[in-house]
Amino acid sequence: MTRPLLGFLVAVFISSCPSLALADTFNVKGGILRVGDIKPSLKGVGLTVFQGRDIKPFDLDILGVLDQQEAPRRLVLVRAKGDLIGRSGGIAAGMSGSPVYVGGRLVGAVGFGWEFGDHRMGLVTPMEEMLKIPPMERGETPGVERLEGPMDEEDGGARDVAPESQDLALYSPLMIGGVSGRFAKRIAGGLSARQILPSGRNDTQLSRGPGFEPGSALGVALAVGDVTVGSIGTVTAVDGDKFLAFGHPFLNRGTVRFFATDASVVGVIPSLQTPFKLGSLGAVVGTVMQDRPQGIYGRVGVFPPFNEYHIHFTDVDSGKSAVRRFRAVTDPFVASSVITPAVAGCVEDLWGRSGQGTGEVRMTIEGGGLKEPWSRTNFFSSPSDLVEAMFKEFDVIHTLLPVNPFRKISPMTVKLDVKVTELPKVLYLERVEVPKDRTFNPGELIGVDVWLRPWRGKPQKRTFNVKIPADAKEPVEVVVRGGGIGEREQESIKMGRRSIDSLDALLREISALEANNEIVVEVLSGREKDREEETRLLSEIKADLTKEGSMRVLKTNYYVDGFLRVPLKMGTKDGEDAGD
Repeated sequence: MTRPLLGFLVAVFISSCPSLALADTFNVKGGILRVGDIKPSLKGVGLTVFQGRDIKPFDLDILGVLDQQEAPRRLVLVRAKGDLIGRSGGIAAGMSGSPVYVGGRLVGAVGFGWEFGDHRMGLVTPMEEMLKIPPMERGETPGVERLEGPMDEEDGGARDVAPESQDLALYSPLMIGGVSGRFAKRIAGGLSARQILPSGRNDTQLSRGPGFEPGSALGVALAVGDVTVGSIGTVTAVDGDKFLAFGHPFLNRGTVRFFATDASVVGVIPSLQTPFKLGSLGAVVGTVMQDRPQGIYGRVGVFPPFNEYHIHFTDVDSGKSAVRRFRAVTDPFVASSVITPAVAGCVEDLWGRSGQGTGEVRMTIEGGGLKEPWSRTNFFSSPSDLVEAMFKEFDVIHTLLPVNPFRKISPMTVKLDVKVTELPKVLYLERVEVPKDRTFNPGELIGVDVWLRPWRGKPQKRTFNVKIPADAKEPVEVVVRGGGIGEREQESIKMGRRSIDSLDALLREISALEANNEIVVEVLSGREKDREEETRLLSEIKADLTKEGSMRVLKTNYYVDGFLRVPLKMGTKDGEDAGD
């Protein structure tokens, strides 16, 4: 085999194996100033945006170098100064990532500060630390030798030990838009955000703008469109279409695929706690690929995978109707903290209220490798907080499906058709009757009269024909209930006799769950106790009972409330009373 051919095959093999693929590299224009060359009293210049998109310089004094146990291993202590810093109240949240240069060489990124302290003081994440991030994109991090022990004066003097830096990170306030206040707080709580700022709608389309440069304002977003969730910071360095930014983590999620957006700054707000930039997220311009303790890394011109959400909202009382659309990252663990409160908060914002009411939610999931769209409709009612009640089921399903152990189903499109009313659109089960003064036989078809009363309406009678199982054993009773009230459990799974072995089976069992708008009429008997070794799944049990005729289910346009039971006096197949 010739060497050129061997080289070609090796290249093909490496390119086809992600674990062996070459790590990303990053070149800094003008070079970097290494930590070992940093000395107190050096003068530096930082770059950041104080207003709009204009990058402005500010001066810094280098004060020393600190070591710490966790990444980033080393930090540079600086003091910012000048008129712009003075008017801003010091180093502000949102300035994180601002590049710091000494003699034209890049020292690193402003990344950390102190609350209720001297806001002119800050900590810079060295470029030596940030340059560890790009190689992580291919799972290979070259070893970087850490200097141990005290340094002599020529290497910058002795190093102090820094406190845990993540508590000092200049995290910009989380920007949330299109969501009601209380659910915005819930999103912030799930992401451990310390402060929330409002955000307007941003463009969901990929922008082919001029890209970033050191000091540019940058946005990182988890959701874009009519619902926005993200934060702003500053670009530290650029290498072609690649960028490094922040100087601290966004969520510290490791390898990620988040939206990178352009951003603008309205102004810097001075604060005793921590000054912060007030700004807005712009169009999506690329992808954040690494979210590490030393900062974030990504590329422009590349659109991340996303899930799409469509919400069609109708207020039945006013006739108001609206549509909202947004895109969100596919990270299932981040999405579990963001999507449900985002959807609920969007609906509450459209409704313009919180409180009692009745709602209908139809959820449809498409794409993501599903053979066909899957949907489920359910009704919800609450005397105090309808929106909270409406999306509990959505939260369970939406959290479960992306992490199912069978098949990846993202990116996907989730459509929600939501209808709400302030009124309790509830159907109450009021009375149940069966033919009186007689005995019943196994296998017999009987009529069950059910009186249903709409909220503050007149009762209506509905007759259901159900069959007593041929193998029924006493005691036997007719049970009439609202869907989900006293529902059977997945006993075979609970007792370890069966398991769900495919995505299709998982969706089938979710579909088999009763809905709150159903009237369930069934005949129960002592035979249930004989089935303690039940091996059927819930969907199989319901199919068998429906085929047998001992269960009838009626879907309504109401939330059904109530649970009633009537005992049946049984005879034998010969018409004699049981026990005679």
